[in-house]
Amino acid sequence: DLYDFLIRGVMPSPQFADGDAIVVGRRGPVVALRGAVPVPALIEMREPTFTGADVLDVIPERPRANEVTV
Repeated sequence: DLYDFLIRGVMPSPQFADGDAIVVGRRGPVVALRGAVPVPALIEMREPTFTGADVLDVIPERPRANEVTV
């Protein structure tokens, strides 16, 4: 499940072994964010029915950092 990575940037560290199978389920309903949005994106909704408020909850925020110094 990569939702935490896509929404919050938290990446799980799964451990795979020989013989493991990766099962990918059918994609759910998708909302396209285009135009005057911080980040254009395709958002897959978990539920078959959703509201505008559900979409607003998962819209990616505009990046806050504009310079990185090491």
